[in-house]
Amino acid sequence: MATCPYYLMPASTGATIATYASMRVAEPTLPFRRMLFMDLTIRTVLVYAMPESAKDDAIEDITELLDGGMLQHRIAYREPLENVAAAHQRIEKAGFYGVVLVDIE
Repeated sequence: MATCPYYLMPASTGATIATYASMRVAEPTLPFRRMLFMDLTIRTVLVYAMPESAKDDAIEDITELLDGGMLQHRIAYREPLENVAAAHQRIEKAGFYGVVLVDIE
């Protein structure tokens, strides 16, 4: 496993990997052969196509984890609402780890 990409290290045989868009790597290279022998499933996630009930369930689960201190956001930058255009440009530029928050109050 030493040569296995970091995202496969915790995966067991038959696991499912959920993924979504990346501004940094639009066309990722995958270790296909390794994934083949692990019998992995790749599931792409498009939030805009998810049913509202799935979004509601996710919000409830994430809120519970945050309230319990079991999940922490990785905040890279925080911008006031009047700088929303700058926040958007920062996201498009990428090159950081975490999320960009826009304070609405």
